[in-house]
Amino acid sequence: MNSSTNSETTHSSQLETKEVSRYGLTISYGVKITTRPKWDRTYRDPDGTTLSQDQVNTLAAELNGGSETRRFSVDWEKTDAMIECSYVEWAALTDEEDCKSALPIEVLATPEGPIMAVVRTDAVLNDDELLLLDPCVVIFDGKAKINLLPIFNVSQTLRVSKSAIRSRQPPSEILLAMYPGFIIQNRMSRFQLKPKAAFVASPELTNSAAEID
Repeated sequence: MNSSTNSETTHSSQLETKEVSRYGLTISYGVKITTRPKWDRTYRDPDGTTLSQDQVNTLAAELNGGSETRRFSVDWEKTDAMIECSYVEWAALTDEEDCKSALPIEVLATPEGPIMAVVRTDAVLNDDELLLLDPCVVIFDGKAKINLLPIFNVSQTLRVSKSAIRSRQPPSEILLAMYPGFIIQNRMSRFQLKPKAAFVASPELTNSAAEID
């Protein structure tokens, strides 16, 4: 584990290596964890008086539907609290079938939407192509659910032109947790042109960093 600390800003970061084994598949990945100060949204009257969130909610309820208006500014203010944020820097898959040596897992942005797959870096292809193993479409509903769906008319592998890829990056931890469930169903050919349905759906998501006491 590598770590570094900036004494002036009190930010700190470290890289942790994690491993998850399910269904004969092993996913290894590195997580960058950053500790930084927490900033809170602040509301102030024109005279500079700070308003609490409850006061803002009360004002909004009182003024809703009326002709009276009351202006206040919205900004961010640094607090004494610290929060912990993290993201995945790399991810790789090994298994007992096609990936006896670790191969990278990536999310590829394409014109048709994001595709998650194992990238066959060991495949012999033209320079302008990638071979993807167990590809799936990642669909986020914009609210609280992520679905992993098979790709129409694609079984276990997909050849894709590099020119069709806008970006490449490792999946988030929630996607890595879901991926083994997709892989085992995909390799059993559960799709085969059946009605469009997700192989795996995420639990309801939240969007908050962990606050450190």
